Amino acid sequence: MLTGNFLPSSGNAWLYGLDIKTQQLEVRAKLGYCPQHDALLDLLTVREHLELFGRIKGVPEKHLSRFVEAVIDEMDLKAFANKLAGRLSGGNKRKLSVGIATIGRPPIVFLDEPSTGMDPVARRYMWEVIERISQQDSQCAVVLTTHSMEECEALCGRIGIMVGGRLRCLGSAQHLKGRYGKGYQFEVKLIAEDSAKVQELATSAGLEPQITLQNVAQACTTLGDPTMAAHIALNDPIGFNIYNALLPTGPGSIPSTQFVAWFKAQVRLERGGRKADLPLFCVCPCTQKV
Repeated sequence: MLTGNFLPSSGNAWLYGLDIKTQQLEVRAKLGYCPQHDALLDLLTVREHLELFGRIKGVPEKHLSRFVEAVIDEMDLKAFANKLAGRLSGGNKRKLSVGIATIGRPPIVFLDEPSTGMDPVARRYMWEVIERISQQDSQCAVVLTTHSMEECEALCGRIGIMVGGRLRCLGSAQHLKGRYGKGYQFEVKLIAEDSAKVQELATSAGLEPQITLQNVAQACTTLGDPTMAAHIALNDPIGFNIYNALLPTGPGSIPSTQFVAWFKAQVRLERGGRKADLPLFCVCPCTQKV
C-alpha cells in the first residue's frame, strides 16, 4: 500500500509529507523499492537496468552515467556490468535489485528481504552498503522487512514485529529484548576427538567400515553401551543426525570412524555429569538450538 501497489481499504499514510492516496506519482518520485522477488528483465544488462531506472527516477541525463557507475561500484557489480541479468547468480540479482532501489538517492527506500539467497560474505557486504545508504547525510530513511533478527540488529535503529498483519511491538533491539526476551543463550565448544585414537578404536573393535541401520545396534554393543542404539531415532536430539544419515533417503551409511567419534563424545558427556538424554546442543526455553 505504501508503494502504491494496492490502495488501502481504510486509513491513510504520508511519505515525505505526501498523501499515498491522492499524490501517488509524487510519492513514487521520492521512493526506491526492492521487491522480495527480483523484478528484472532477463535480456537487459546490469548497466542497462540502472540506466533505465535512473531515467524513470528522473536522474538528469548529464548525471546519469555518474550515478550508474557509483551504484555499480557500491554494489560490487563492476565485473558483471555488461552481463545479462538473466545470467546473474541469485546474490548478484539481489545486489542489482537493491541498486535499482537506491539509484538517484531517493529519500525513502523500501527493501523487502534484501539479502535473501546470499552467502554469508555477500550478505555482510550488503548490510554494509545499506548502512552507508541510510547514514549518508541522514537524508535517506530505509525500511526493510526480514525474518532474520541478526539482520535487524545489524541495520535497524527501530524494529517492529508484525503478527497476523498487525504491529505487535515497536522499539530498539535492546528494548524488545529487555521487555520480551526470555531464557539464556549458552554456547558450548567441544574438544574434538583424537582422530588416531578414533581410528584405533574402530579397528580394534572390529567394526564394519560403514555403519548402517542394520548394524548400528551391534556397533553400540561392541563399543560397550547397547543402550545408545535407542537414541538413534528421528525424534531423539542425541542421535537424530546419525539416524538421518543412515536412512535410505540420505547417504545410507556413515564411516565407522565418524560413528565412533560420536559415540565417544556422548560417553564423555555422560561421565562429565550430563544425563544420557541430553543432546550435544543446548536448548533454551524459546527452543532455539545453539
